Amino acid sequence: MKKITTCFLFLFYFSISIYSQYPNPRIVHQSGFSFTLGGPTLALSFSLNHYFNEHINMELGGGLIGVYGGLKYYYGKKGKTMRFAPYSGIQYNYSASLFEYSCPGIYVPLGVQLMSKGGFTLALEAAYVHRFGSYNYSFPWAALKIGANI
Repeated sequence: MKKITTCFLFLFYFSISIYSQYPNPRIVHQSGFSFTLGGPTLALSFSLNHYFNEHINMELGGGLIGVYGGLKYYYGKKGKTMRFAPYSGIQYNYSASLFEYSCPGIYVPLGVQLMSKGGFTLALEAAYVHRFGSYNYSFPWAALKIGANI
């Protein structure tokens, strides 16, 4: 009888702990899109993204003056609902220069993202941009992203 009671209490506790928490929206809504003002292309862009888990995200996009792709890492405890999640990442981009030549570069964002239960996303980031090629230069940048994950 003691074993049956223990098993029942364990199953009861397990079921309550699973259903009492809303899962992380980055697991429920894994793939999506966003529009970015600023960001890796330095102007308006559109991107597609996919969350491999609640921490790792891959993003590919293109805009008015370039294309980009890279990874982001979202910080937080595993299994915890993270509506606001800070992140950092690195993205490789190729865009038209403000000067004569197109040039490759890296974009290193540090930001925070809000994701609703339904998958709506809003993010604000500051970034370090470095351009390679004929003009080797770096500068700070920022971005505002609005999108949805399904």
